[in-house]
Amino acid sequence: EAEEEEDVEGEEDEMAEDEEFDEMAEDQEEEDEEEADAKSFMEEADASHDGKISLQEFLQHVDREWASLSKGFKGAELAAVQKDAAEDKTHMEDIFSKADLNKDSLVDAKELPAMLRAMEAADDEEGDEKDDSAEEDGDEEEEEEGDETHDGAEENDEEKNEEDEGTEDGATTEQVKHKEGNNSTL
Repeated sequence: EAEEEEDVEGEEDEMAEDEEFDEMAEDQEEEDEEEADAKSFMEEADASHDGKISLQEFLQHVDREWASLSKGFKGAELAAVQKDAAEDKTHMEDIFSKADLNKDSLVDAKELPAMLRAMEAADDEEGDEKDDSAEEDGDEEEEEEGDETHDGAEENDEEKNEEDEGTEDGATTEQVKHKEGNNSTL
């Protein structure tokens, strides 16, 4: 029995070590991916190629992204996209200033991962707000549909009442039709 307990404890230790190793590997993958994202972003946004992103470079990058997103939109849709872009730009200025930890008006390679995480969080938050808005719109549409159904029922009731009012002595339309049918057979 003691040997079986030792075997079970040994297996549990191995499983714990495997899980810990898997977690470490996942963490390393995330760090590698974050580093690659940061490097790619730096290459895209750093127009001066000095290894740092100025606010101006950052906002130009944001403008390019929004310009790419707005292709194909016209009229009111384009105006809505442009409004969103202006709001986003203001928000991105705040993210940039928070990411600039040493307050040199530049985001360097050390500060960039935090800025990218803040940008991703802002995107997630925006997506959640849009989801909430879409759900609210859906609720409003359901209420409107319910109103239309109710209104339709009222209209049918009114039509029936009008038909009933046109009958003799308060008789129903069916009774009048039946009576008229009986008269014609006589």
